[in-house]
Amino acid sequence: MAMELNASDLSRGTQTLTAFRRIMGTLNGVQQSFEDVATAILNEACGLISACHGSLVLLNHETQQLKIVAAVGRDWSPEKLVCSLRTGEGITGRVFMTGEPYLSNDTLCDPHYFPLFEDVRSELAVPVVSVGRVQGVINIDSMESGAFSDEDVQLLRVFADYAALALDTARNLNALEAARKDWQSIVDSMEDGVLVCSPNLVIQRANQSFSRMFGVGNMDLTGRELQQLEAVNFLNSSPEFKRELAAGAFRRKFVDAHFNRNYLVQSKKILFQQRPAFLLTFSDTTDQDLLVEKMNQSEKLAAVGQMVASVAHELTNPLQSVIGHADLLLLIPASEQVQTKAAVIQREARRSTKLVRSLLMFSRSHKPNRVSLEGKKFFDLVIGEWSELYRQTSVHIMLELVPPEFLFRADPMHLEQVLHNLLNNAQQAMLSAGTIQAKIKIVVRMLNDRLICSVSDNGPGVPSQVQSKLFQPFFTTKPLGLGTGLGLALCRGLIEAHGGTISCRAQPTGACFAFELPSSSIQS
Repeated sequence: MAMELNASDLSRGTQTLTAFRRIMGTLNGVQQSFEDVATAILNEACGLISACHGSLVLLNHETQQLKIVAAVGRDWSPEKLVCSLRTGEGITGRVFMTGEPYLSNDTLCDPHYFPLFEDVRSELAVPVVSVGRVQGVINIDSMESGAFSDEDVQLLRVFADYAALALDTARNLNALEAARKDWQSIVDSMEDGVLVCSPNLVIQRANQSFSRMFGVGNMDLTGRELQQLEAVNFLNSSPEFKRELAAGAFRRKFVDAHFNRNYLVQSKKILFQQRPAFLLTFSDTTDQDLLVEKMNQSEKLAAVGQMVASVAHELTNPLQSVIGHADLLLLIPASEQVQTKAAVIQREARRSTKLVRSLLMFSRSHKPNRVSLEGKKFFDLVIGEWSELYRQTSVHIMLELVPPEFLFRADPMHLEQVLHNLLNNAQQAMLSAGTIQAKIKIVVRMLNDRLICSVSDNGPGVPSQVQSKLFQPFFTTKPLGLGTGLGLALCRGLIEAHGGTISCRAQPTGACFAFELPSSSIQS
């Protein structure tokens, strides 16, 4: 026998579907919280049966009690909102336990009614069932007796099935969003920069460490091509990068000259959003590389120190003997050829002696013997001696003291050695480059109880790519035979022994080296 539907049934069925569409519409576009979806469900339920008061309760799996997650109508105080029921307690608990709707049109005579509101006279409760299990209950109240009908029960029961689907969808979407945020938080907390790129190297995802590492701030990198990102030009300019990336796993070290950092870049083929992609990780190995380099240098210096200590005296005496005999040969009348060879012997023996002294001084402890010094007297004396010497090579030296008179504490021999090395480097650099009107300017300032001395010249300057290596032992930019690579390393050791710092400063032309002595080295 065919079921006959009247106009009222069709109208209510349409209302139910329309209400469901509106609820599901809240799940599209802007992410909605589970509580917002629950409130929308309760409002639609009230609207279907022309009610204005009610609640939606769900089971709290931790406490195994029914908890209110949404409420509409008046007089919902904070105390009532936190009220919970045991399963089987009150009409709500009974519906949850039995899984069947319950209609009470006279709560004053109903023993199952839980008097949360004294003026409620009718209550309609229907279970919210998902995957065969009751998840919660929709309660609709009225302040009038006999407010609800059996048709209202059936209508709300059908609506509750739609509500269960909407709640499951909202719960799953919120869980996915929470998982996405947790995963993003984990990825963002990594020290390494992380990029996910499509096969044609379009950025799909970037973590915060990558943004910080390459100075792109909070810029949204999604959808940008990797080759258009100037921050990783060192990667884009590598011909091996794309070739090895396409072949599979990629692992290579790069030097970023712009930021003066070292990076280990690794890649792996992955599936991202069900599509092939590349996972790129960027590890900043600059500090680690420096540490390894320092350890290697320390081992090298230890070996040099042992070698120098054992053979220094053995070398010094024969060298002095060679120099002495060369001096005697130059005094004896002889042919020009003999005189020339004697001069070469003398010059090379003196250079060898100087090298041995440098090695000896470098290998020894740099503990300074601080004494009180008058700034003007000390610097005038040291710079004056070098001014006379350099005047013969057309190099002009200028000294500026700010203030003109001051006292400070330092080891004069150590400080003179530092100034000698800096001045000598400047003079050699300008002469080698053929600098016209070569000038060296020394500025000594007292600033915030610190002595700051800068030595600048108008020569060829220092290439940016070698500035980080200038103070490393045995590193030199001078031609073979003109430098040992120990001068600036010795300067750093002497200044740091005073508790100070020394650096190469950037300037438009020429080179500028500056050292600072801390307040503990300054005498009031």
